[in-house]
Amino acid sequence: MRLLIFLVMVVIILSFLVSCFPSRPVQLSVSVATQPAELSEGATALITVTAVPEPIQQITVSVDGRNLGSALTSPASFVWTARGVGEHVVEACAVSTIYGEGIARTFVQVNDATPPLISSVSIMPTIPQPSEAFAILIQAEDPESPYLDITFRCGAVTRSQRFISPPYVLEIDGLPEGLNTYVVEVVNDTGKSAHFNGELLVSPPDTSPPRVLLSIPDFVRAGETLRFNITVEDELSLSSVSVSLDATTLEITNIPAGEKVWSKGFELPSVDAGTHFINITAADLHGNTVSTTTSVLVNSTSSVRVKLAADRENALPGETVNFSATMEGGTPTLVDFYVDGTLTQSGTSTSFHWIVEPGRHLIGARIVANGIDAYDGLLYKARDVVPPSVKTYYQGVLLSSTEKTVVPTVPNGIIVVRAHDISGVETDSLVQMSVLKYEMGTYITINTTQLYLQSLSSDTQTATFVGILNDEISEEVVLRLTGIVDDEGNTAQLDYPVVP
Repeated sequence: MRLLIFLVMVVIILSFLVSCFPSRPVQLSVSVATQPAELSEGATALITVTAVPEPIQQITVSVDGRNLGSALTSPASFVWTARGVGEHVVEACAVSTIYGEGIARTFVQVNDATPPLISSVSIMPTIPQPSEAFAILIQAEDPESPYLDITFRCGAVTRSQRFISPPYVLEIDGLPEGLNTYVVEVVNDTGKSAHFNGELLVSPPDTSPPRVLLSIPDFVRAGETLRFNITVEDELSLSSVSVSLDATTLEITNIPAGEKVWSKGFELPSVDAGTHFINITAADLHGNTVSTTTSVLVNSTSSVRVKLAADRENALPGETVNFSATMEGGTPTLVDFYVDGTLTQSGTSTSFHWIVEPGRHLIGARIVANGIDAYDGLLYKARDVVPPSVKTYYQGVLLSSTEKTVVPTVPNGIIVVRAHDISGVETDSLVQMSVLKYEMGTYITINTTQLYLQSLSSDTQTATFVGILNDEISEEVVLRLTGIVDDEGNTAQLDYPVVP
């Protein structure tokens, strides 16, 4: 009997121990509920954690190893704001003092919600010739996407290419003559896209600059309204027009591609007495530029006039030029001569000897007669014998002509050349960058790339040329720049030794 009672007690104790210590650990499941199933950056995901059996002392959730939060009951819910494109690991951990610890994981995908950014599209050359190949340089970026699919569409012409890194350059076989409308589409690897719409003029070569017609009276009285009209024409397409009176800008306008005529009237009330200069600069899409300067006399009376003349033009710096002032309608009692607004000579002599300085200078004459001031002036340009100054960049690296420059190794390097000359930079010359390799005691040309005009300042003194060197620099070579010429015919040729 005692043995039976002992066995019953043992069974009861064992049953109690089995119920307190189950053979399996806590069962933990993790679910991630999102709408839609894949998140975009900035969207929120609801993370629900269920742990069984009870009781549960604590539930913690982390995303990519970073703690998101904790709870003391099951089920528990957490909200996560998606950050970072790609796959993320969601881990849930449940702890029980009775059943121990359980861990479960799941994954959530975050997609790129930001489309690519197109900052600019450049055509090289700016105006291609009919049916001839040209290049398109697309400045685009998408920091979240390693690949960009770029497509150019223009009429029946379509060109697509996948890029893994810049520069993004598409080679187009050719387009028909005329004004063409095109679109550039950039798509990242998640399907987000950006578009750029533009117009592209295709025409034969044009070396003729625009024509400028200025309609203006010979002179006006001080205090009266100065009225004049400007008309600019081009055979194919204008690009820009700028107008200034002395140092004051009156108009800067960019003209849509295909426009051949631009015209505008100006009214300037109460212009001060003296000689004023109307400066007009016009450019067409081929880069041909024309600049004109016309003087207008604003006088206090129409009975007194002054005319200023020089005995020679385009003298060299350091040479002497004689200016003479003649007057109609009175006898001079005071004659002043000015250089760039600074009084240089004062007296009764109507002659002025000036030692020429480089650049353009405003020479003015003021004559007092019968108590009346009369003015005239002219813009004198010294002859330039100095070639343009040049700064050249390869993939953003400034090149040196006196020492070797280390440059990036890329298949299509972007070349930017900035030229400056006080006489103006010539835009019709052929600007080229050649790759030269030293072999057998001499330099051999292995590649040549044409550079195209990208921009020109209103005074034509600063020009920027760009191009793409389709030659990966993998060894020491010399980059030779040719074709940078100023309006006086002075030429700059520079050799840049480079190493990868």
